[in-house]
Amino acid sequence: MPHELCRGRVTGHSTADGVVSAAVFSSADPELGVRPGEELHLTLSVSCDEHAHLGFGYLLANSLDGVATVAGLQDVEYFPQQGWYRVRAERQQTATGSVTVRIDDRPKTPRLRPVLAATLRLPTTGERIRVKRLTHAALPIRAADVRGLHLTTDIGAPVSVHPWDSRPNAGSVLSVTQPAHGTVEHSGDDWIHYRPTPGFTGYDRFTYTAVDADGTTATAPVNVFVGELGPTPGVFPVEPPAPAFAPWQWPELTGSLPWPGIPTKASHG
Repeated sequence: MPHELCRGRVTGHSTADGVVSAAVFSSADPELGVRPGEELHLTLSVSCDEHAHLGFGYLLANSLDGVATVAGLQDVEYFPQQGWYRVRAERQQTATGSVTVRIDDRPKTPRLRPVLAATLRLPTTGERIRVKRLTHAALPIRAADVRGLHLTTDIGAPVSVHPWDSRPNAGSVLSVTQPAHGTVEHSGDDWIHYRPTPGFTGYDRFTYTAVDADGTTATAPVNVFVGELGPTPGVFPVEPPAPAFAPWQWPELTGSLPWPGIPTKASHG
């Protein structure tokens, strides 16, 4: 099922000039996103109504730079000097073409955002009326399911962690690095075991490399705190509760207070 990413529409100076519509569709669902290394199809479509003489739909090549690499073309014209992929349609026609792209292993941005343009060519003067994207959506690039971990342990005590909380078939640990103040091992069941150096207290750090269920490899950090487990590391200690507020006391008034005098007669100057 194709998923619409962007749509554009071009109208002429009058109704007689016609309307050209263009859109870009993705074979990947924007709600689910794609992963590095995954291939997908970007379908470029353009259509002319009964009045439009000639219409073009463009996918701008620079909108793919640093994010995806073109792996194949079908029914699409490529113009390297202009930097676009083009599909053309005549009056009352709809034309489509496909650009197959592969998401880069290290994309520069976390989403693929194709840019669309459309052009209407007038039959009398040859004038081209162009409009860029009118609606716009992005295809998010999901990171691998390899998360950073945080551990705490007492002085000299080992600690173990499973990156996927023992979920079966969620991924596999490939390797670990050694920390500055301890040793790390990983077992065949993907548990990671950390043992601090005797007498060490404080923070330690290492990384692990794993492949997730989709076959994506990534590296994530593991931060370890070695020390007393009473206070939470890195958090301000809980301050003692403040004394309760004393009940409100009205001031005591002594002696008689005369009421203000009330004039009995109005005086006129």
